[in-house]
Parts: sequence; C-alpha cells; structure tokens
Amino acid sequence: MDTGLYQQEMPLYEADTVPNTQNYTGMFFRFATASGGYQPLHWHDSLEILYQLNGRTEIFIDGKKYEVPRKQFVVINPRRVHATYCHDDVSMFLYIHLNTDTMQRYMSRYSRYQIDCIPGKIPDDQFEEYISLCHLLEDLTRLYFDGVPAYEMEARGIILQIYARLLRCFSVVGDSDQYENDKQSMDRIHTILEYVEHHFMERLTLDDAAGQLGIGREYFCRFFKKNMGISFVRFVNEVRLAHIHDELKSSDRAVSEIAEENGFINQKLFYQMFRQMYGCRPLEVRKKKDVTENVRERSFAENE
Repeated sequence: MDTGLYQQEMPLYEADTVPNTQNYTGMFFRFATASGGYQPLHWHDSLEILYQLNGRTEIFIDGKKYEVPRKQFVVINPRRVHATYCHDDVSMFLYIHLNTDTMQRYMSRYSRYQIDCIPGKIPDDQFEEYISLCHLLEDLTRLYFDGVPAYEMEARGIILQIYARLLRCFSVVGDSDQYENDKQSMDRIHTILEYVEHHFMERLTLDDAAGQLGIGREYFCRFFKKNMGISFVRFVNEVRLAHIHDELKSSDRAVSEIAEENGFINQKLFYQMFRQMYGCRPLEVRKKKDVTENVRERSFAENE
C-alpha cells in the first residue's frame, strides 16, 4: 500500500474535483489540479496512468526527462522511481492507479509485465494505438464533466479496456529473478523514503539513514544513488524544498523561518537550490498564488 507524502497519489495537489475512488476493483482514479513546481522523486506500489488535461508537465523516469503534452498520457510502472515538474501555475490531470494484487485476479503473473508507454518514445507502428487510448481517456473525462449517470461504473469499464490494450500493445515480460531483486531493493528504498518523510525537519545524517537498513555508510550511498539516481543528501533537500514551496503558497511567515523549520539551516544553499528547482525566488511564489485561483477556474472551464 502506498504510504507517506511521497507515496501518496500526487501529494501536492491542491484541489480535487471528484472524491478518491477505490474499492474491490483495485482502481483509484481522480481528477485534480496541481500548482506549478517540482514533485521530488517518489514511487508507488501500483501502476499509474497520468493524463494531462492542460498545461505542460515534464516527468523524470530513470534519470531521463520526457514531456507530457496536453491531451496525452504517460504510464509509470509500479515501483518505478519518478519525479514531475509542472511549468504552469495550475495544471489539471486525470490520474489512475491500478492495484497490483487486485489486477492479478484478471491476469496471472501480472506483476511481471512492464508497460512501455511514454510520449516521445512511441514507435511509429504503435502511435495510432496510442492516440486511440488518448481518445478513450478523453471520453472518460467527458463522462465526468457531463455528469453522466452511473459515471463510475462506465469509467471502470473504460479503464479496464485501456489497461487490457496497454498489455496487448505496449507490454514486455520481465525476468522473474530481476523482478525479485528489484522488489527487495525498492522495499529498502521504501524504508528510507518513509524515514525521510517523518524526519526531514530534523538534522539527517548518512549514518542515521544507513542505520535504518543496518548497512555501512559508504554502501548506503552507493545503494541509494543506484536506485534513486541522486545522492541521499540531494534527495532530502529536494523533499524539504517541496514542503517549503507548498507552505509558501499558504503562509505569510518569513521565508527564512519556513526554511529553517523545514530543516534548511544553510540559507545560502536554500536560496540556491530553490531557484535551481523552481526557476524563481521564494517570494515570487507568493506573488503567483494571488492569481492561482483565477487560473484554476479557467482551467476547469476549458475542460467542461
């Protein structure tokens, strides 16, 4: 089960347009808006389909950057480390999660399948099928905004159809031994992510983190960098920055006070990393928040 801030579905989303929807079918889907900015590296136990309704978003998977254009989607496989950056003040998404254990009722050895479906990587002979799936996601969106009776029932049928076609046209079968090795590694990474989420406001050391796994500091550094693509210190600071960025939009407290409360003691490093991640100064985030609500209302209207 996904837990913790960076295990939750798009944790820094500010507004939902439909309640969380998950039950025995093993599906979780929601329309939501996200404020602009960076969501640090994270992963989910479930397969994720992210459909961009408006705005421009970049997604980072395995250290590579891909753009998700408007009215297109990306599939992120379970336990695949990824991060997102929304360029617009407000972006709107449909995102879908499919629970691995439940999906195995429909298909044995489900967990061994990997979906390779990322915009910019679609082969020419699969592009027509990809666009067809985009249209199904658009149909799903229209059903919601039109207020169709029994929407959830029809939505689940469309989602199962999408996933069946992804398996048929975009899947590869992974090696079972490699799957077990990856699972063990990600279980250990999960332990560290939860530890960081609960202690990022404190002074975190490499020795403390390595101790959570019962391994040495040097081995931990190599292990974390190999599985996450960045150093542990960098990751902790990115988590802190994401919390600070989110708090700046809802608080009028001094920037230095917010930064220090969230674990950033070195103010020079804080301002340097903040500009690097968000392309602006902290105070500019507050200026943007004054127009965010108007932009959000316009975003919803464009998709009605």
